[in-house]
Amino acid sequence: MVMTFVGLFLVSVSGAADIRYRLSGPWEDLSDGTTNGWDGGVMPGSADTARFNWGDNTVTLDYVAPNVSRFQMGVNESGGLEVNAGGSLTATGNCKVGNNNLCTGWLTINEGGVVNANGGWTQVGGGDNTTGILTIDGGEMSINGHLWIASKTGSAGTVTINGGTLTVGQNIGLGTIDAASASGAVAFVNVNAGVLNLHHWNAPGSIQDGSVIDVRYGTVNITNDGDQSDEAQDYADDGKITAFGGSGTLTIVHVNGVTTITATHPMDPWPREITVPVGDVELSWTNLDPNDPADSVWVDVWFGTAPDKLDTLQYTQVKTEGENTIAVPVSAPATGTYYWQVDSYTYGDPALVVYDNNDLNPDSFGVIEGDVWSFDATSDAPPSVVDAGADMITWFGKLTPMAASVVDDGESDLTYAWSSDPADGVLFSATDEEDPGVTFPPGRTVVKGIQNNNYDAEEHINALSPDPDKPYGMVEIGSNDLELGSESQNGRDWQVIAVQYDTLGIPQGANITSAKITFQVDNSGSARDENNFTILAEAADDAVLFSNDPNITGRARSAASVGWAPAATPAVGTKIDTPDITALIQEVVDQAGWSEDNRLTLMIYPDVYLDLPDPSTGGDTQVQEIEFEAGAGDDSATLTVMFDIPEGSPPASGATTYTLTVAVHDEFNPTPIEDTMTVDVYETPCYAAIAAGEGADYIADYNGDCIINLADFAAMIAPYWADDYALTVPIPTP
Repeated sequence: MVMTFVGLFLVSVSGAADIRYRLSGPWEDLSDGTTNGWDGGVMPGSADTARFNWGDNTVTLDYVAPNVSRFQMGVNESGGLEVNAGGSLTATGNCKVGNNNLCTGWLTINEGGVVNANGGWTQVGGGDNTTGILTIDGGEMSINGHLWIASKTGSAGTVTINGGTLTVGQNIGLGTIDAASASGAVAFVNVNAGVLNLHHWNAPGSIQDGSVIDVRYGTVNITNDGDQSDEAQDYADDGKITAFGGSGTLTIVHVNGVTTITATHPMDPWPREITVPVGDVELSWTNLDPNDPADSVWVDVWFGTAPDKLDTLQYTQVKTEGENTIAVPVSAPATGTYYWQVDSYTYGDPALVVYDNNDLNPDSFGVIEGDVWSFDATSDAPPSVVDAGADMITWFGKLTPMAASVVDDGESDLTYAWSSDPADGVLFSATDEEDPGVTFPPGRTVVKGIQNNNYDAEEHINALSPDPDKPYGMVEIGSNDLELGSESQNGRDWQVIAVQYDTLGIPQGANITSAKITFQVDNSGSARDENNFTILAEAADDAVLFSNDPNITGRARSAASVGWAPAATPAVGTKIDTPDITALIQEVVDQAGWSEDNRLTLMIYPDVYLDLPDPSTGGDTQVQEIEFEAGAGDDSATLTVMFDIPEGSPPASGATTYTLTVAVHDEFNPTPIEDTMTVDVYETPCYAAIAAGEGADYIADYNGDCIINLADFAAMIAPYWADDYALTVPIPTP
């Protein structure tokens, strides 16, 4: 075998060998046959297998080790590896934690430690009658291939994440070696904190009977397998994914292509893992269920600056045997970390019931000792003043600097977040700076809500509706809400809803660049068989108001249409945008008789109605229902249209108003403090200057050059108007 020096260490560089660490000690030690270190005085290299299997001893790693082919813990003898801060290990081949011969192997990765297993698979409890223990204690482990846990007969495998991240690049199996057939062993994955990232699983085979993924304060993500919410729920229903050992509540969501599983503790404690201001703090929680529903629950509450309640110098009992107590005031007078714990008596009054935790005494019961929770307290107060700045006037296309001011006496850095309403096309130079620049898009934007109760309506359109109080053809105007799709009778009382807007300021022939309606959910409604809708405009250059002609289905429909399938049962208060309806608005404003003060009607039909050969026949299809807010106000159906004026048209004298919001918080106070300001944006700098009432020095022409006096300004602006247009606002005189 050829040897080479790396620093002061001998590393194997040719051939392939199984190199065993003798006794326990740091990775870099080399053994002379009697001392601890790598047997034979040779450190494993890229072709070798590093083995940790000497009489229950542990090797520690706190630097970047040379790459190895494989690592194995628990081969013929038990042993393990602990990777500490600064330690890093990469293996290119298949690895085992718990290998054979009734042995136990363990791998612990502490905070700051990193392990990469780049082979086709990694096994934890990978041999007959062996035990494998993988613990992520704040560090990071990346497994490029599959992760098989308790994959052989009689084996046992446990993966525990107490913080940090475990990422699995391929499949996972608990009690299986192929995510299909059972090994006859059971596996446990405990996500106590931190993150478990799974590429995919094979449901239901990845978690075999008896094996469990238990989620506590950590998170499980399935990143590359589509929506796995149903599969995760099936596992939960079978007791294969649990929350806090089965006593908590799982939350399973699919957002942005990732299925995420989290858990809520059955006691839902507050505060936990957050930072609060120093001073008085109220600890609060939800009590566990009593063994007898008719009984109360008694609790002991512990609080202090150390996590061990037996440390009487740092931990005190702030409540003893409190009956149905769910909150206790405490004081956190100084910056630091505080710990608290709630122990529960669930078998009755501890003054009458024996609680001695004695398994040998059949007449005694155990106190349920609670988790230790913690929070930080800080004297760093949140910003005392946040001012977005004075309201401003500018013009489209100009980079306009913000002028916010913040008063903050704290020491931590501030975080800024700017936003705009409307947001379409608005560009910030940076949204996370105190005073970014902002540019408003060329073109015009109109945002219009429902003017009053005469501007929205709904018509009952199923001739077979079983509701005698809502007959076919009945129109309701001024309702408290707009029921999209159907209103009652299990989805068979079909409805078309319609909204109207006028004085939009959109000239005939304008080029519509985007358009949408935003509804606010008033009631989540019901998911049913049919959820497809079609949005249409009324083919009229000036629609008749509903109060004068309530009929909706009798109105002419636009040639253009837009399909819509909104998600079922959205949360109350949610804002929901329709798909882009540019084509509908464009068709209306292109009509020869359209003018900017005319009225527009938009209608949303259930497709099941439009598909009927004869609408008067009706049908039995059950249509989805969502209730939207109706009438005027901030929660009304809001139309947003962006458009460009036709070439050769004069600039508009009016402004589009944008509301800008800055939200500011610091490291220790995550709840942001917000302030808003408005910006009136004009089409030209000339109109902006006129609106601002500024003197000659602030009036600029289209090229940004300063005008010397107001007379020059009048001469400059005249060529931009066609002969048959007149200025709609006066030009100031000197």
